[in-house]
Amino acid sequence: MAEALHASEGRLKAILAALELDKVVAVDRDGTVVSILGESGKTGRYGVTAEDIPGRSIHDFVPGDGGDRILEATERTYQTGMGEELEVDVDLPNGSFAFDVSLRALLTSSGEVESALAIVRDVTQRKTIERALQQAQKLESLGVLAGGIAHDFNNLLVGILGNSDTALQEIPVDSPARRRIEDVRQASERAADLTQQLLAYAGKAEVSFGSVDLAALVSEMMELLRTSVSGKARLEVEHDSETVWVHADATQIRQVVMNFITNASEALQEEAGRVRVRTGIVHADRTFIESCQIRDDLSDGDFALLEVSDDGCGMDSETTARIFDPFFTTKFQGRGLGLASTLGIILSHRGAIRVESQPGDGTTLQVLLPLATAPKPDESVHRSRDVPSSATILVVDDEDMVRVAAARMLNALGYRTIEVSSGSEAVDATKAHDEGIAAVLLDLTMPEMDGEQTLDALRALRSTLPVVFMSGHSDAELADRIRGTRFTTYVRKPFRLEALGHAIESVLAGSNKAE
Repeated sequence: MAEALHASEGRLKAILAALELDKVVAVDRDGTVVSILGESGKTGRYGVTAEDIPGRSIHDFVPGDGGDRILEATERTYQTGMGEELEVDVDLPNGSFAFDVSLRALLTSSGEVESALAIVRDVTQRKTIERALQQAQKLESLGVLAGGIAHDFNNLLVGILGNSDTALQEIPVDSPARRRIEDVRQASERAADLTQQLLAYAGKAEVSFGSVDLAALVSEMMELLRTSVSGKARLEVEHDSETVWVHADATQIRQVVMNFITNASEALQEEAGRVRVRTGIVHADRTFIESCQIRDDLSDGDFALLEVSDDGCGMDSETTARIFDPFFTTKFQGRGLGLASTLGIILSHRGAIRVESQPGDGTTLQVLLPLATAPKPDESVHRSRDVPSSATILVVDDEDMVRVAAARMLNALGYRTIEVSSGSEAVDATKAHDEGIAAVLLDLTMPEMDGEQTLDALRALRSTLPVVFMSGHSDAELADRIRGTRFTTYVRKPFRLEALGHAIESVLAGSNKAE
């Protein structure tokens, strides 16, 4: 009999090994592990030995709600003889794991439940992949939403920026209204930056590097951020240098500043405290650089410094080591992407991040960015040549506000305009005016006939008709879509007066050279 049981157990172990099940545990009615089928010795993955488990309660390994659920399922198995399926999260010496637990009743010859077998499979990796996939799907859905919002918002900003620019062309320099309109234009430009942040979140933003005054950028953001941080947080700003020029994408650096300040404010946990922001220029030696989360090829030298510190709860070393991990968050709610995306931004700028934190002693985040030289003053936005009175631009856009604002901007530049709201109307207008249309300003996204279909129809009438596309897509995407198309360029929404003027002039100049 003993030999038969031994052989049966051997066959069971072989079957379990073939199924790649982690453990099969016999559990009594009280939740005590009676025996475990599996290899003896320490398991490196879990940090416990097979000999340590028998005689101990399920609660010793799965405390709290997870252990309660296993005990309740075990009791039902003993009562009914039916199997149970559940999933639990377990904290073991070597980390946290997820397990699928299948409970099965072992019956006596008379049909009574003798004991319960818990078949345990480690599904930690599968759950991690599933969570990552769910997060990716959420981000994709939110990305589509963000892209749609950005498209509509850019159309509104064309109207605001366009009308602001043309109004400033008409208002005397000493007019009291001029300052107000300049404020409207500045606010609109900042709104355009926020739109770019939406596109960045959607993964559709274009990175545009240039010389950015870090001190000025932080100062401009302060009023906006004061309304978004905790009411008990006192936001303080200090600039070691009047200007701090960095080679950066302004929109992405704004995202970094916003993420840092938001996290610092939340670290106060509704307690009164300070969030301090400092900018300056520092010399980072090898020791400092090696203490940062950095690119391997970053050399010591002078850098722009962005520092954000708080009086909040601080972090232990384990949490500090994980704050830049994707999807890691210590908050009850949140996607855990803010600091992960921040790390990506800083590294793409060839910078570095340093974190100092202690539990109960607050946190300091320091960012190093490459220095840059101050940009050259902007050239005049006015056209440098006289515009022939015959230069008529056909403006095509289904959005009334965009069409009207674009036409006003062209009028301010000295052009005449014809406005239509669809591709078919553009074709009719081109037929009616024949050679009188010098160029077309054409929206890329329209119902019925989109911009590319309209371009084909117009070029069938005049093969060299100059066309400027306008769209909220990135420069790279627009350039790719018009590549190889002659006498064509683009202007990205929301555009300013000078950008529109340069685009029109470039296609007219190219067409004239060809003729």
